[in-house]
Amino acid sequence: MFSLRHLPLCALFLSCSVYDESLLDDAEGVARGGAASNATGGGSSGSSAGQPSGGSNAAEPGHAGEPSQGDAGSAGTSSGGGGTASGGTGNGAGGSSVSGTGSSGSAGSGGVVSPPSGADLVDDMEDGNFYLAAKPPRYGYWYVAGDATAGAKLPKIEQLVASFTPARDTSLAAVHFLASGFKGWGASVGLTFADSAQKRAPYDSGDALGVSFWVRGSMTDNSKLRVLFPVLGTDPSGTECGGTGQGQCLDHFATQLAVTDKWEPVTILFASLHQAGWGAPLGGFDAANMLGIEWTTAGADADVWIDDLALLRP
Repeated sequence: MFSLRHLPLCALFLSCSVYDESLLDDAEGVARGGAASNATGGGSSGSSAGQPSGGSNAAEPGHAGEPSQGDAGSAGTSSGGGGTASGGTGNGAGGSSVSGTGSSGSAGSGGVVSPPSGADLVDDMEDGNFYLAAKPPRYGYWYVAGDATAGAKLPKIEQLVASFTPARDTSLAAVHFLASGFKGWGASVGLTFADSAQKRAPYDSGDALGVSFWVRGSMTDNSKLRVLFPVLGTDPSGTECGGTGQGQCLDHFATQLAVTDKWEPVTILFASLHQAGWGAPLGGFDAANMLGIEWTTAGADADVWIDDLALLRP
């Protein structure tokens, strides 16, 4: 169960998680995925997602169950299935710092963002299924996806939301992302925003300033968990990338975080997110056309729990 009292004061301003901008990788060298991926949780491959009723094999990376190869960089000091995958992994650039009463503007646009004080629950996972908590016009579902490495393992979509003990306050269930053996771009867990028919659709998050969630777990080689925010402008289904004279798609706004074996609250402000710069540039994060959120491993084995995901509002 989610409530603001679950978030320590530090989570509402900066973070209780640790970010490291020095871990950014070369964006150009890793952003061009091409290997097929395996998306679990339903829908068809291609640029549109179907209902979460079965698996799909995606031949093109980056949209509708088709994560692309890429790296996400830390966004300054901000803290941080049914259906097909929305948006692939992209590359994150070094971020702006977040301190005191706000953060620098996204993508270098300047401006100040006040600390968020309200939470709009997206999913607390307590119902045990892979659909987001419905709040018209917002619907959606969770998914898992991975590259085509033979023998690599992902959880079945029916097992993605699992119970845990001991309880964290009143919370008893969370998304449990187990991925091992992936040698290509890696594996991911994420959510796709959808319409009332559970068809992939952009979501206007209104006055949302960012997201919050709880996380715990482990990743091999002290790897970072990358968090990407696909929007219509960075996705092949939109009109702002991939065309003649336009930059490449999939350069999503992104950040990364470290996970530990203890539950930690994470807050990611949209104003702290950045593109890597190798794809079509947007003037800033487009919160009116969010396609989803994705957590990706970039080839590391992962045992990660994600709980109580919410949008943060003024």
